[in-house]
Amino acid sequence: MPLTPVQLKVAKRQELLHGIFSGLRAHIGSDFEHLEINDVVLHNVVVSYFHDVDRHKDFHDTKLVDDTKQGAYTMKWIAKLRPIQFNCPAEQVTSNLLYINEIFAVRSGLAFMSISPDVLPGQLFADLLYTLRHRSVDDRMLFLWLATLKHAITVGFSQASA
Repeated sequence: MPLTPVQLKVAKRQELLHGIFSGLRAHIGSDFEHLEINDVVLHNVVVSYFHDVDRHKDFHDTKLVDDTKQGAYTMKWIAKLRPIQFNCPAEQVTSNLLYINEIFAVRSGLAFMSISPDVLPGQLFADLLYTLRHRSVDDRMLFLWLATLKHAITVGFSQASA
């Protein structure tokens, strides 16, 4: 039976996120072999993302959401539902792996904004990971954070902080 348009959108978004997950291999290195993505949880991430996007479009009477909101909703649901899981004994879990869902969230959110996470200063990246892991993740806060980041990248970090 052919997929509905909604099912196709969900499947396409899941495929994109799988690609970003695969790209983590270069970032994580040999620890990547200890990771797996739970497709049931990832599906829930994507469905929740589209529910938020649809509510946003209905409330603001718009047909599209900008890349900042796409990034924010993506980050929110990955950080909240944590689709990446460990497939190794606890003693093999390194500090890199502990923040893997937050790293995946940031890299995914920024990918939808066409921003490389490599442009972020190290401390800013670390602070964002900490915030996603240990603080309440509110999409409005993420909208503001990502819009500010986009502006800082556009004008340059040194000019934005001056």
